[in-house]
Amino acid sequence: MGERAAERPAFTAYACLLGAGGALLAGVALRQAGPLLETQLGPAACFAMLIGLSWKFPFSLLPRARMSMDYVFIIAALAVLPPPLPYAVGAGAAALGILIRRADSIQHRPSLQLACFNAGVLFVTLATGSLVASLLGSSWNFSQLTVRNTLGVIGMFLSLNMLNLALLAMAVRQRGESAMEFARHHLLYISPLEVFTIPLAMSLISLYVNSGLAAFLCLGVSLLLVSYFFHHLNRVEEGVRRVNQSLSDRTAELAALNSIGKEVSSSLDPSMVCNVVARHC
Repeated sequence: MGERAAERPAFTAYACLLGAGGALLAGVALRQAGPLLETQLGPAACFAMLIGLSWKFPFSLLPRARMSMDYVFIIAALAVLPPPLPYAVGAGAAALGILIRRADSIQHRPSLQLACFNAGVLFVTLATGSLVASLLGSSWNFSQLTVRNTLGVIGMFLSLNMLNLALLAMAVRQRGESAMEFARHHLLYISPLEVFTIPLAMSLISLYVNSGLAAFLCLGVSLLLVSYFFHHLNRVEEGVRRVNQSLSDRTAELAALNSIGKEVSSSLDPSMVCNVVARHC
């Protein structure tokens, strides 16, 4: 079993700082949220479950575009849950995500630094989302769907998407890779596909407001099942690609052996036989 490569000290410091800062934001926001959390524990737990499970099933619609459904549920939580409950959702999602990923193999299990980074990104995202929601004012009122709150969701999506890009690009830089190349790739291949977040978030918000938690969960679980289907399909495609590559390598080896056999059988000169073998090996 191979060992996972150690993270660079710069990324470790960045991840720990982001995680600690995010946890501090959540702790300050939730210090007096006990009574509210007691009355809204069910919805908060449902949102935490959906976000945590969405991290388990990332998927790719295109070869270079990997994404998940987490931002759909994050925007919906910011829209329908009273502040500061989204921070409680974030804490639950981070804990659930860590517990779920512990079942993965060592090679695929996130490192402690990466777990801190993911939790920090989530808390900073929720803090930024809460700020954007307060700035949007009446455009973030979802008693009924209107053009104004639809534009509000679009504004929230753009704000969180740019924040996510900035935090990820900084992490890439701390790992010693090109932040500019990552940003270019993200803007070209991932951000355009993540536009699906907007209509899905609007659908979840509408169901929660007009039909209640049960209808919301039906759609939310359905989205997770779609994520699982694409995630599983990606794994099957990767397995097929590896098998095809292995067969291609094996075919090349057999072709080389066949060529050696033909050339060796045509001559009994030892020096020529050695030259043939050396040329193919």
